[in-house]
Amino acid sequence: MSDLVFERNIAIIAQRWPLFITELELVDPQSVKVERQQHTLVIDNIQLTSNYEPIAEAKLQCEQISSNSAIAHVYGVGIGSVQSELLNRTELKELNVYILNFSIFYYSLAFFDHSHWLAEPRTNLFSFKQCKQVCAPFIALPAELVLAQDQAAQLRDRIELELADEFIHQRHNKNNAQIKKVLIENQQLVATDDDILNFDCSKYRRVVIAATGPTLMQHYKWLSKGVEPDVLLIALDASVKPLLEHGIIPDVVVSIDPVAIKLFEDVNMQLLHKTALVYFPRLANDFLLAWPGSRFSCYSLGVLYDDINRIHPKTRLFSGGSVIHPAIDFAVKLGFDHLLLLGADFCFPFGQSHAHWQDWSHVAKKPKHWLLNSHGDKVATMANFKGYMRDLEQYIAQHPTVCFYNGSVDGAHIEGTLPWKKP
Repeated sequence: MSDLVFERNIAIIAQRWPLFITELELVDPQSVKVERQQHTLVIDNIQLTSNYEPIAEAKLQCEQISSNSAIAHVYGVGIGSVQSELLNRTELKELNVYILNFSIFYYSLAFFDHSHWLAEPRTNLFSFKQCKQVCAPFIALPAELVLAQDQAAQLRDRIELELADEFIHQRHNKNNAQIKKVLIENQQLVATDDDILNFDCSKYRRVVIAATGPTLMQHYKWLSKGVEPDVLLIALDASVKPLLEHGIIPDVVVSIDPVAIKLFEDVNMQLLHKTALVYFPRLANDFLLAWPGSRFSCYSLGVLYDDINRIHPKTRLFSGGSVIHPAIDFAVKLGFDHLLLLGADFCFPFGQSHAHWQDWSHVAKKPKHWLLNSHGDKVATMANFKGYMRDLEQYIAQHPTVCFYNGSVDGAHIEGTLPWKKP
């Protein structure tokens, strides 16, 4: 550690971003375990950058941003090599760097000279507290995603979601032969089934959405008593079976996934003869034909449904990969402005994965991912669950006139929702 290097770095920060000096003064030197190697740092047993070829590594990372781009965003500070490489580009007019962990930043300032890129007029420095959305084009430094402060979890999760975006789109490519086959099989049903906006919601004033998380079990008694007649009960497909087992019949079931038919094995379908099905046409044709109640077809916003939408136009619903997204958007598009979410956990409270089966409960024993519940405690989860919740939080932020209530304090804390207590 060099006092001279640290002081030089700090002097520039004090001049350009004085608010960050307070954050750095709050860093506990004992909060992380730091080991200096030849060309990098090892923090809590995680190597910050390559120790042998940090410049070559930085050059490779910078290839993620087009060489003629006028702007670049870098999430994480590292040892400053990525920033320096980007600033070597004459085409670059603006470099935005985001601190994900102030302890890492503190030690990097102490061991490495960052003065070049910190003093560069094109550079802007931000804290994770100042941004909630991921800006493009961007580079995310892998080690700092792992080492991000707990308070930076939301931004880190959204970065990881963006990084996974290309893989997700490949899975739902409209040129997928199996997907094209199912859409063709369902064209006639789509043509004749009602649009979701034709669903008669005139007698309802509020909405309850029954998701599949373990905390749904806390509400069976309340739901089985029969909620008020002016409440529309929307169930996700995976929550139908446990609801029926407790004598609770939903008004609407929302289903979007081809495997939905497996969720209704051993279900007495006639119990749903008054229940409407809201569906994406990727569901199996025989399952749709067997539905005893009314059907309402719709599409997601993805390119997957662009072709069929040109032939049979339907209302399109937001979907970030989880069926809870279109269920919520369905209610909002019907005009409801008060939505209660039950069982929307996005994590494994009590070490359980779902209200009625435990396919992933083993993950809770050795968690790689976590979310904070409403008590402020970390609860084990999976990467895709985090992604679903972050997409939902973004959706909620885009609908400020709608009140979203969360019926569970043991599930994940969903930003933008209000706490709800049973009457």
